[in-house]
Amino acid sequence: YQRSAMLTPLASAAEWCSGKRAASWLENAMSSFMPGQESENVGDEVPACFLVVQPCEEGRVNDWLNMEYLSTGRGAGRPIICINGYLDKQRSGYYPKWQFPEITRCGDEFLSKFDQVYFLKPIQLSGRVGWLFRVYGEPWQFYSQERDQEKLLETFDERPTFDQ
Repeated sequence: YQRSAMLTPLASAAEWCSGKRAASWLENAMSSFMPGQESENVGDEVPACFLVVQPCEEGRVNDWLNMEYLSTGRGAGRPIICINGYLDKQRSGYYPKWQFPEITRCGDEFLSKFDQVYFLKPIQLSGRVGWLFRVYGEPWQFYSQERDQEKLLETFDERPTFDQ
């Protein structure tokens, strides 16, 4: 049994699922010069799941909204697998609420439900380099980089804050 996959831009897939599309500021600005842009035809069959690779790269925060739109309408109940989703950037409050109210709402109501399967983040504290690491189902682990090896410093049941 072999099933094909379809490569579709995120905004087009979101519009196909929900009838909504979160356009970037550039798309909005260009729409007055290029009216009547049509969405790409994504077919009729609802996929078993959605694979979204590296949304929000280069500051395209509207990708998070389009991921949310994937989960509504035709896409309701389908899993969304997100690779390199920059979820930490959104969850940390990097984007000010007053400037990005829809992104904040999306983070609180939608992105907060995502579970990270693998997590690896370099951290520098007090001049020492280390990593926060986790595989889903296992504890969070904080490693320090020593001269010749990594050293496990501590494990946590819950994701640690920078204060810990």
